[in-house]
Amino acid sequence: MVGNIKAARGLAKLTEAEEALMISAASPIVVVEARAGEVSNLVSPGLGRIGLMLAHTPLHHLLFDALAKRLQCLPVLVATSANPGGEPLVADNADAERRLAAIADLIVTHDRDIAVRADDSVMQVIAGAPAFIRRARGFVPEPVDLAEDGPSVIATGADLKNTVCVTRGREAFLSQHVGGLDNAEAIRFQREAISHLCSILDVQPQFAACDLHPDFRSRRMAEDLNLPIVPVQHHLAHVAAVAAEHRLKGRVVGLALDGHGFGADGTSWGGEMLVMDGHHWQRTGALAPLPLPGGDRAARELGAWVLPRFRRRDVSISHHNSGRAIAASCASRRCSSAACSHPGQPAWAGSSMPPRR
Repeated sequence: MVGNIKAARGLAKLTEAEEALMISAASPIVVVEARAGEVSNLVSPGLGRIGLMLAHTPLHHLLFDALAKRLQCLPVLVATSANPGGEPLVADNADAERRLAAIADLIVTHDRDIAVRADDSVMQVIAGAPAFIRRARGFVPEPVDLAEDGPSVIATGADLKNTVCVTRGREAFLSQHVGGLDNAEAIRFQREAISHLCSILDVQPQFAACDLHPDFRSRRMAEDLNLPIVPVQHHLAHVAAVAAEHRLKGRVVGLALDGHGFGADGTSWGGEMLVMDGHHWQRTGALAPLPLPGGDRAARELGAWVLPRFRRRDVSISHHNSGRAIAASCASRRCSSAACSHPGQPAWAGSSMPPRR
């Protein structure tokens, strides 16, 4: 985080489109190319890009003003959200003391609790146009125009990078980023997001859409709403969401180059070609399935693919489509340990590699 656009230019090679994003009212984190030697190697190690944002609250500006006077230079802060990894943001002082005391040397409290917690939005410029990596503060709950009216539906999303959606008429309202539903705090946050959206929109959903996977926590949340359930195949949801956002009608061919998703045939899918026409759809192609030693653990320890561990008799084997193989390919070229310390690490590492000749 920096105090102004001048300081940002000193850290990164900014395009006009990236600067426009940074100074916009939403003030998202923007992923940009770092200037060599200006940023510590401990920040986004192994990558040539950093997430850069401007100070956007009165407290931020007071802090930067005090630091500038004390240091006699343009200060730069390495900032992160107030939450233990994988958990939702802290929302009040008591929660901060309970959850942050072990990782923060100082906690700045306030006499107003946070009414609606929201992570920072994260964006990057692709082919000259802004694109979302995480749509949250500054953009939600702005609606997405669906072009046509429909019944009111609540969609509970997937278990990773979870976001809730509520439709009203021809508009779709997405919640802020909820995150992975692998802990009790996140599940409570998802329930909170559902209640908040339905309340501010004055909507009583008629249906609940959820992932087809029978064991997803997001599906259990949908079932707890006591509404008719509409299970949707994971990769089909990706294609349908893009079609809805861009108001595409008629026959649509979509490539969902994603990781694991529970397939309509009960097997694991990933890397799918789907043809969709209204509510009719067909799987017309897919990357070939590969053995996944240790099951989903291999998504975090990619050495299970990079190294021939699958030959060991004590490693269980399941088969996943090749969406996961893209991450393993990145790991074999970039990650010396082939182990992931955070979500998306192999993909980010792969995107920073020069192409092979």
